[in-house]
Amino acid sequence: MSTNKRKIINDPIYGFVTIPSELIYDLINHPYFQRLRRIKQLGLTNLVYPGALHTRFHHAIGAMHLMQEAVLTLRQKEVNISEEEEQAVLIAILLHDIGHGPFSHALEHSIVKGISHEWLSSLFMDELNKEFKGKLKLAIQVFNNSYKKRFFVYNLKTGTVEQSSLVSHGIGSNINGSDEVLQFSNTPSSLQTSLGKYKIGTSYYGNFGLAFRLYGLDKTNDRAYERAIVLHGHSSIPTEETYPIRISESFGCPSVAPSFLETLTGYIRDSQKPILMWIYN
Repeated sequence: MSTNKRKIINDPIYGFVTIPSELIYDLINHPYFQRLRRIKQLGLTNLVYPGALHTRFHHAIGAMHLMQEAVLTLRQKEVNISEEEEQAVLIAILLHDIGHGPFSHALEHSIVKGISHEWLSSLFMDELNKEFKGKLKLAIQVFNNSYKKRFFVYNLKTGTVEQSSLVSHGIGSNINGSDEVLQFSNTPSSLQTSLGKYKIGTSYYGNFGLAFRLYGLDKTNDRAYERAIVLHGHSSIPTEETYPIRISESFGCPSVAPSFLETLTGYIRDSQKPILMWIYN
């Protein structure tokens, strides 16, 4: 007997909340998630304020609803969000507190010291991903902040992101091989990325095909031309996320997938004024 999984929850704060997919219905119905009904959002607060009985279950459903509203608003501003990305962010926010223990933050570091609920949430999500045959992979990348399209084409007039893709940074910027701690430099031969604003200059054909010269506009990158820092494409840069596999790194240049460089070329050549590129941390 099949079950109708298109449900509506009557939330005490937001009213009717729609469960948007069968996968999310199954996650909500899972014992790992249902245990949140018995964990109070406000810890021991109800001992002073008897009405403070909001649960982590309430909180997670409400957070998912607000994420639905956020995605809708971004799409109305013409931000490109795929159906897959939408489901991933909804799952990530739905499960972000699934690792909470009794009384939430009030006893988080008292019951077991040195263990955060975020770490436990990540473990729960890994187990659920195995049970649901890899369907939470993208959601886990979002939760772990590893889903990183780092190159954005931003329209200052409309205030919208028109394009996004992956981009490499300088191989010298990695400290001990980690993307969590990066170092930046304006020094020649450092192989490091230079932070700051750049003017995109003329095009030429170099070792990697079409490239655009970059002119640093700040003290942190004013040696970009001297260092031969350019915007170019490279066949090793993918167009989609590869986490946990790292993408290739450059000798300090911002390098993108060749197909994305074609897209950028259209913007650059169609513009009557110089285009600004900003590299920031």
